[in-house]
Amino acid sequence: VICLMGGMVVVQASGVDVFGAIARWTEDVFSLGAIQSDGAKDQLNNPISENGKAGDGNEISYASLQEALNVYDIAEFSEPTWIPEGYSLENVTADCWPDGELIGLFAEYSDGVDSLHIDIVCYDGEAREQLQKVDAPVETFVANGITIYLLENINSNSAAWVTEHYECYINGAVEHQVLKQIVLSTYAYVQ
Repeated sequence: VICLMGGMVVVQASGVDVFGAIARWTEDVFSLGAIQSDGAKDQLNNPISENGKAGDGNEISYASLQEALNVYDIAEFSEPTWIPEGYSLENVTADCWPDGELIGLFAEYSDGVDSLHIDIVCYDGEAREQLQKVDAPVETFVANGITIYLLENINSNSAAWVTEHYECYINGAVEHQVLKQIVLSTYAYVQ
């Protein structure tokens, strides 16, 4: 048992999420599924369909993230009830296929200098996004029974997690503790 647990810790530290069995990472790439290449670039705000084509630009704007979540009957989490002081909502868009099927929801908050992005991308069992990261440990915490991953990039930090139907990302030039507080507030009213 000790050898098994020790081996699992070593594998976890090398970038395979043994305990949650979802996320993968290397020194410079993070994914909520299989890593597609070693030289990843941030693919957020460029949703990819299961057939590998980017969204067609059929974007719809909303007054709030919660309004968009309600329109698409997304009840797995809610709009954050807490955003850092000084940040305000800039825009919320939904990217859809021509038939109206949702690809992703994208919200941007700004404090006039820095931006905070919340991206919710449809998930069908295979991750569509990859993030660049620096060679630093990936932190985790649990919210609403879901493992949330906190990672660092050169100029920003990210929170990433997957629900039954969505890949979720929050990116911005804020500390991990701030990201954690935002994530926890998205589950404040989920029953």
